[in-house]
Amino acid sequence: MPYPQGERLREKFDPAIIIGGFALSFLAGFVNGSMLEVLNVPVSHMSGAVSRFGSDLAYHRFVDLKFISLIVAFFVLGSATSGAVIGSQRLHTGKPYGVVIMLESISLFVAYLLFRQGNNWSLAFAALGCGMQNAMASRYYGMIIRTTHVTGVVTDIGFMLGAFLRHRTLNAWRLLLLAQVPLGFFLG
Repeated sequence: MPYPQGERLREKFDPAIIIGGFALSFLAGFVNGSMLEVLNVPVSHMSGAVSRFGSDLAYHRFVDLKFISLIVAFFVLGSATSGAVIGSQRLHTGKPYGVVIMLESISLFVAYLLFRQGNNWSLAFAALGCGMQNAMASRYYGMIIRTTHVTGVVTDIGFMLGAFLRHRTLNAWRLLLLAQVPLGFFLG
């Protein structure tokens, strides 16, 4: 896995990263689970939304097409917002992560208000918040950490375990860092 500018992943245990990653994963699991339960549409990961978009087009189901396309567009907009505010792929305490969290909170609050009114635009604003969060947390010294979906994380865990079987070495810090994401998402 490449590291920006030749930097090495910090190998020591950092509880703040574990706790923060768990909290963000829990939030994303809650938001996504709520939207799936009531509106039957995922907003925290784009695989389901893009698949639904493709099948709706293929089967000429245009009723939900507008909202599915808005979910994808708003997730990308959220990711772009996070990139514009933070401006770096490296974790620095001086960067404005708090601004992104505040913008995400506002987006999720708007989603909640729209949801309470039965307005399907709540999907777009929930996806906007998830996009902001996922982009904010997606890189930690070159290690991809996704807090809004678990496919890649579970794949990385499996790969690490397979490499352990072959080489008999395991980086427990990385495994713990990755394992808290699906747990938090599940509990959310």
